Amino acid sequence: MRVLGTHRPLRGSPVAAWAYHAEVVDQDDGFQQAAWSCEHSHETPQLAQSCGEQWLTLRDSQGQAAAS
Repeated sequence: MRVLGTHRPLRGSPVAAWAYHAEVVDQDDGFQQAAWSCEHSHETPQLAQSCGEQWLTLRDSQGQAAAS
């Protein structure tokens, strides 16, 4: 998983705010393209990382349920 930070305009301010997004990458993908990316912005890198971890947990639990 990786967390990416980008600038976004901040209304009424000349300084741009940071927006963070989580992406999950397949380890075997040589191009490191995202297998999943959160569709919303987070205010901190920690919140974005938590979002990605929640998705991974959900994916893993669904995979285990399908295997049963």
